[in-house]
Amino acid sequence: MPVHASVIIVTYNSERWIDSCLSAVQGQQFDGTYETIVVDNSSSDRTPEIVREKYPTVRFIDSENRGFGIANNVAARYAEGDVLAFLNPDTCAAPRWLAAIIEPVVAAEVVTTSKVVLMDDPERINTCGNILHITGFGFVGRYGKQSCNLSENFCVDGISGAAFAMTRADYERLGGFDEDYFMYVEDSDLSWRIRNAGMRVVCATRSTVRHHYHTSMSPEKLCALEKGRVVLLRKHLDLCSWLVFAPSLLLSFVLSLVGSIMMSPLGVISWCHGLCRGLRSEITSRSRGHSVMPLLTPVIPFEQISQNRAMLAVGALVNLIFRVNHWLGCRLLTPSGPRSAPAHEGD
Repeated sequence: MPVHASVIIVTYNSERWIDSCLSAVQGQQFDGTYETIVVDNSSSDRTPEIVREKYPTVRFIDSENRGFGIANNVAARYAEGDVLAFLNPDTCAAPRWLAAIIEPVVAAEVVTTSKVVLMDDPERINTCGNILHITGFGFVGRYGKQSCNLSENFCVDGISGAAFAMTRADYERLGGFDEDYFMYVEDSDLSWRIRNAGMRVVCATRSTVRHHYHTSMSPEKLCALEKGRVVLLRKHLDLCSWLVFAPSLLLSFVLSLVGSIMMSPLGVISWCHGLCRGLRSEITSRSRGHSVMPLLTPVIPFEQISQNRAMLAVGALVNLIFRVNHWLGCRLLTPSGPRSAPAHEGD
């Protein structure tokens, strides 16, 4: 049976990228049928005009800016496809992107995420699925490695919000994006819930997307990330998990504080503000406690953060603490031992 898919794109002041993004989406080589839905979060630039004037077949939805996750949920309610494919506006999808990301969803009933490469250096990887750390940190997978070395699909920790797909039924069963997050961490939260539900996340390596990606960290972004991380932990961990994983969690807050200090005095203020906002946030839904923890990685990829030898040496010690705490914690919380985490090809 031919697949009908919905490609969902959320925009906010995206006039620099939306034309090339939609041009690539409209030119997909796909055996089934698909629609394209753009939800605009009250852009103040020419994004709405570009979409309406140049792409009249795209379903365009004006929305007040209530956050990235809410906008995706709005689009999903309007979508008519059996499979939902989510794409960032600052991307350019390869001609077979949609076919390659949907094929495993239909054939193997998994959630898929694309091989995302750097826009200015497509031979280098931006991310092949995200790394999910037990303390709520999230990292891009295989950052900077050669993209041509990957040809087979493989399991990963979680999706990248830049490009992923799942069936509409699974999206609805999971409740879509959690609307407690305004921006950032929402893809980590959805990934935690995907894994908690016993579902696999697969990187579809033939589904390639070029992405404008920058590693810079602003005080505003730091604030949003720390707020989101605290909300994620409050939502997914019960009291027993907080106690068992206390060494790792305390260490994670020390690491993020040190990072803010290294940024600037404004970075420290932003970190404190994000922490307080996360602690004060109302949690509208809670997960099943510690059940996802055995599936998450205890190791932080410090090589993504710094190439300084002293920093890497400290990172090795920190990761040893994380590993031991994770090993002990999983055995205390799951007497039969931790469930098997997915194999990470080449990691």
